[in-house]
Amino acid sequence: MQDKNDIYWFSTLGSGVMKYDPDKKPFQWYTHNPNDPQSISDNSVFELTASKYHPNLIYVGTRNKGLNILNQQTQTFKYVPYKVVEDTYGGAVRDIEESKDGTLWLGT
Repeated sequence: MQDKNDIYWFSTLGSGVMKYDPDKKPFQWYTHNPNDPQSISDNSVFELTASKYHPNLIYVGTRNKGLNILNQQTQTFKYVPYKVVEDTYGGAVRDIEESKDGTLWLGT
């Protein structure tokens, strides 16, 4: 995904989220740290979507731990729990869409 500031974001299956800013450090990694509740909840990432209504937020869909929200200003993640129903992975979010009123739609 490329955000409005021309920063590139890459999802990985096992290594978290990678950020590439052509004007700064080549790459920055965001990975799960079990001792940090503000780190990403899972390193396997299926989906990245930049918010249209909250310019500093990126929605992150993980394979095993649902939805995370990355605040680019604070460089922290917020885990958003939801009730999982019959999911082999235990909470996969494979697609994220934001409707015109800011409502999030998750493909699980």
